[in-house]
Amino acid sequence: MDIDIYPLTRLEQLQDMQELERRVWGTDPIPVHQTWTAVKNGGVAIGAFDGPRMIGFVYGFPGFRAGEAYLCSHMMGVLPDYRNQGVGERLKHRQAEAARALGYRRMVWTYDPLEARNAWLNLSKLGAVADTYVENCYGELNDDLNRGMPSDRFEVTWDLAPDIPVVPEDVRRACAQAPVNTAERLLAARVRPDGLPEPAAVPDEALHERLQTDGNADEGRSRMRTAGGSGVLLRWISIPARMQEIRRTDPALALAWRMQTRRVFSVALAAGWAAIHIRPGMDGRVCDYALVPRGMLNMPTFKVRTLGLI
Repeated sequence: MDIDIYPLTRLEQLQDMQELERRVWGTDPIPVHQTWTAVKNGGVAIGAFDGPRMIGFVYGFPGFRAGEAYLCSHMMGVLPDYRNQGVGERLKHRQAEAARALGYRRMVWTYDPLEARNAWLNLSKLGAVADTYVENCYGELNDDLNRGMPSDRFEVTWDLAPDIPVVPEDVRRACAQAPVNTAERLLAARVRPDGLPEPAAVPDEALHERLQTDGNADEGRSRMRTAGGSGVLLRWISIPARMQEIRRTDPALALAWRMQTRRVFSVALAAGWAAIHIRPGMDGRVCDYALVPRGMLNMPTFKVRTLGLI
């Protein structure tokens, strides 16, 4: 499939983007006058095209925090028939290229931690880091993808020009290859008789014990040790592999997953851990997030802290 990716610089292209947004989310889209103004003032809009037809887009606008400008990547959408074909990854890389050309060194955005496909793209493929959890970030959303659930979100940061990799190679390798130890789990899953996974909570005392390190999580890698001597301290949080299916068939189970993951992610990230990878688990029914102490990462000094505004 020959998909072209390029910036949207004309008003009529942003009108096409608006219509695509309406089709993907099933709700009222962003006004064209707003996206047009953003693009003319440091924003970035990129489209994916199958011939003349726009089949995907990514849109972001300028942000400013902690003395530095960054690109806030607000929205990305791809038509269903074109998903799982690398279009989203190509859009993000083209957006990053445009952001660097404008002088940005970071991109930030939010995504739903329960959407495994988005986690795989954002963390495992792009290398962004999620170390902030926002409860009900956007309030009640009434679009087709989010209706009926609190809009909890991860805030992620993607360093566009790191001097050294944010996630060291040995840490990334451990996240992808290390066996999952039960004692390292912060939230597990069990399969119900109907085949759907449900959360298996860890008691509060055990949760806090499993988040302890040999030193403060921000004091550096030399303080971190594991029983196996690898030097990579890992913790794991399970989520459903197909959350949208659970939302459609069992809303109560979907809400249980939201509340249990809210609990463990909030505690873990507040304790100095970050989510950096996700991988398949339990015969494809669940996926496992890998978390490491922030001190094991080469995190930039720039830090975006918002109140759910992105």
